[in-house]
Amino acid sequence: MKLFAWVLVALHLIITILWIANSPALFSLAGIVAWLLLIAGGFVLYSKTNHMAIIVSSSFMVFLVLLTGLIEWTVSSMP
Repeated sequence: MKLFAWVLVALHLIITILWIANSPALFSLAGIVAWLLLIAGGFVLYSKTNHMAIIVSSSFMVFLVLLTGLIEWTVSSMP
């Protein structure tokens, strides 16, 4: 179970790198679905293992989703 936790944290790190690079792969429909599934998987895995790195990583992913929505809303409201 601990291996799954570290793999999930590594995948969250990859998503963070793709987010910083503004990768079109992350912001495609498949990328967003994978992003949301990894977040949900992180919270499910945390409930089973109570591994602190998972909750921190998943919470940061939620922050990135909210920040992405805020950025998208701000840019789309510009003339």
